Amino acid sequence: IQHKSGGFPSFYDQANLYTFDTAQILHGLLSWYKKSSDVKFLVAAKMAGDFLCSMQVYSGSMFPIYDTKSDTRVVYQNNAKGSDWGSTFSYIQVKNAQALLLLHKVTKIQRFLTASERLGQIKFLNKECRYTHPLAYYLEGMMALGKNRIVRQILDDNIIPTLRSNGFIPYFPGAKYAYVSGSVQLGILLW
Repeated sequence: IQHKSGGFPSFYDQANLYTFDTAQILHGLLSWYKKSSDVKFLVAAKMAGDFLCSMQVYSGSMFPIYDTKSDTRVVYQNNAKGSDWGSTFSYIQVKNAQALLLLHKVTKIQRFLTASERLGQIKFLNKECRYTHPLAYYLEGMMALGKNRIVRQILDDNIIPTLRSNGFIPYFPGAKYAYVSGSVQLGILLW
């Protein structure tokens, strides 16, 4: 199912390849390569890494979508709900640094390291700490890049004050519900 560009299709629309999803699949390709030594998984991983690099802009961010029908990189100002989930130049793309760092570790190819380091330069605004799940993606990427001081500061300033005595982390300040995967991600980071 890997597209000739190296990206992987979205389950929503087979014509759209998402950089975030491709980076997460890259983890699996590298794991399978390490277990099997089957070079086809390394080739696919390098193609995915090349796709990610081709989607990166000078600021470090990545175009979130590649539209295979129009052969264009796509970004939206925001979606209908005002969210930046997977369709805008977003701080959650920093999570992609983990996959690129792993690919560099396996291949020693410099462009993958350079792309991961550039992701760590994405500007992050304190207002973006509102939702736990996307924030955790950003923090995981920053931790992989060794920016632990920044991670600790954001956790101290924005998450620990919302942490309830029973361990509950609300999805956003004042919410009566949690986003389970975001809470788990943040719990691991707090550990």
